[in-house]
Amino acid sequence: MKKITSIIVASILILVLTLSVSAKSVLTFKDWNVSFAPGEETEFIIDACTSTDENVVMPDSINGYRIIGIDNNAFSNNTTVKQLSLGSYIGSIGKYAFLSCNNLSEIKLNSALSEIGENAFANTTALNSINLEDTGVTVIKSYTFLNSGISDVVLPRVCTEVEDNAFAQCSQLSRLIIPETVTAIGDNAFRDSDNLTIWCYKDSYAYNYAINHNINYKTLVMGDVNLDGKCNIRDVTYIQLYRAELCPLKNYIAEHLANVNEDNEVNLRDATTIQMFLVGLIEKLGK
Repeated sequence: MKKITSIIVASILILVLTLSVSAKSVLTFKDWNVSFAPGEETEFIIDACTSTDENVVMPDSINGYRIIGIDNNAFSNNTTVKQLSLGSYIGSIGKYAFLSCNNLSEIKLNSALSEIGENAFANTTALNSINLEDTGVTVIKSYTFLNSGISDVVLPRVCTEVEDNAFAQCSQLSRLIIPETVTAIGDNAFRDSDNLTIWCYKDSYAYNYAINHNINYKTLVMGDVNLDGKCNIRDVTYIQLYRAELCPLKNYIAEHLANVNEDNEVNLRDATTIQMFLVGLIEKLGK
């Protein structure tokens, strides 16, 4: 009898200790509920945001612990936040993280981000743009941007796949620039996104996908620095302004299209080469 009692007492103690550890793993610091990242005791993930501010800047760390991720549902149904800047170390965004954040109009991502979960930005109808091109995300997962308000998106240069329904029902999506690195796109990736035009390189996977799925497309043209669909004297001016530090190149695609000499640098020689092309002194841009 004493042995049974001892076993029961020991079991209760283990349960109490387990619950205590679990309770201590969820911490609140001002505007943030955080917990230790799985398998970590020195890094946090965001569980929830309790701020009442419209403009929220996520900290890089709390109490010396780096914040490396956003958990599933962390901001779901949050109708307060309008602008959000991610912390520098955020490497992952969980499933449904920003689901139905109907007033979220701007979010600044970072280069450390490598994973975005399914439905992460579903029903973010006020979100007009997102700077995916600066991230390390390789797969745009199913329903990530379902019924989002995004209108102009450049996929990351390391992106390899766009899963089914990733951009479904995005009625405002008018331009999606897809790099040559993408070699898989789900059949219904752009379901009911009727205003979409895919911008892609000729003979790339995205190029053939657009043709086979009857989606409007435009071919990316060498020398089209301002990404207006054609190479002309305005692109020469754009490079000159860029070199004078009066305007930036829009993204890595624009940088590639501007580097017509393919010497890995956008400079005035590229502007001169485009001029020579425009007056018929050379037949084509690039190799």
